[in-house]
Amino acid sequence: MSNGKDYTKIFRDYLSVIFGTGLNKVLSFLVIMILARCLGTEGFGIFSVFFTIMMLVMQLPSVIDSTYVRYAKAEAVDEERRIECLRTAFLIKIGIFVFLAALSFFVGYILAHFCYKKPEMVFYITLAIIAGGFLSLSSTVAGVYQAGGKFIKFSVFNLLFYLGVILLIILALWLRLPVSVETATWINVLMAGAVCILGVILIYKKVKNIFPVHISTFFEMFHFSKWLLATSLAYIIFQRMDILVLAKYVDYTSLGVYSAAVRIAMLGSLFSASISVILMPKGSQALKSLGNLRSYLGESLIVLTAIVSIIGLIIIFSPFLIRILFGPQFLEAVLYTRILLAESIVTALYTPLMYLFYAENNSKAVFKIGVILLTVGICALSVLVPRYGLTGAALSIILASFCSLIFVVASSLKIIRKAYGYV
Repeated sequence: MSNGKDYTKIFRDYLSVIFGTGLNKVLSFLVIMILARCLGTEGFGIFSVFFTIMMLVMQLPSVIDSTYVRYAKAEAVDEERRIECLRTAFLIKIGIFVFLAALSFFVGYILAHFCYKKPEMVFYITLAIIAGGFLSLSSTVAGVYQAGGKFIKFSVFNLLFYLGVILLIILALWLRLPVSVETATWINVLMAGAVCILGVILIYKKVKNIFPVHISTFFEMFHFSKWLLATSLAYIIFQRMDILVLAKYVDYTSLGVYSAAVRIAMLGSLFSASISVILMPKGSQALKSLGNLRSYLGESLIVLTAIVSIIGLIIIFSPFLIRILFGPQFLEAVLYTRILLAESIVTALYTPLMYLFYAENNSKAVFKIGVILLTVGICALSVLVPRYGLTGAALSIILASFCSLIFVVASSLKIIRKAYGYV
């Protein structure tokens, strides 16, 4: 009887997380789509720089939340120890936020004047760093819910930011107020601040006091997270470094067109990312026996066939999707959309093999993939973007993923030969 209840709870938890994550991405896409139509290609280009930097800053300290969840579940034997881990993680996040906020104007000024040669971007970059810091602080609450197995609260809290933003935008449109780049920026900043205040209140109620923090706990958590932090940093920067580099070389109109391509391509990324949910558990056990390996590779092929077919359909119908979702002024984005969707296929191809590294308990190999993505991506962008503009940016991303594919295939074949002498 208890097993039945356990399975029901697991199913309910997975359903709430999947539904919440999916709805969060839908709301994010709706926000971008509405703003693209309201702002036009040029205004959307400016906002895309703000949004990209905000999301980048938000995600940078996310590994700290993962570290807390790990310690709270695996190491914490009582509530006092859990509180100590949470207090340590939150204090680290506060330190990062204060550091970023103090440097936000300086970083914005340097990037806008000396990197992008667009002085007007100081305002948007500064606010993007602050808003991203707000969101990174609030994400600690989601980590607490995750560690406590409260997945419905986890999903609901993650929805608050985009839900608030989209409601404010709809309110502005209903009141027939002009939705400018400045308005869109302030809506995001104010909503991020509101969610941050709520998050700080909830965390403070949980920990009671920020101090004391034990230095031993700090170093334990840092030691565990160092490789995760490096890997996370590489992947996060790679995700949108094309937009950050393009901002230096192209005008806002071109940047807006490319950003629309990125958003459509994210539909492909959603399907390729879903591989982890399906294949990671079995991939982690694939090296236990030759039968497990063959079964895993066979199931991976079935999943890949389905995902590649879906992404292929999106590639075919991308002109229709762009016209309907963003408007005819963004139709120039079709070529870049198709290249970026092809990159999602390349990523999907090497993801199942990558989980053999997990089976071998080789986290450094996963880090090497991030390094390859970042290194090849930066080198390709620096060469191709000045020559080929938006096309060069999209080609740089797929080239980096293709190099990662070669590395993963070669490494996984070595793992299989080592384990079974079987290729």
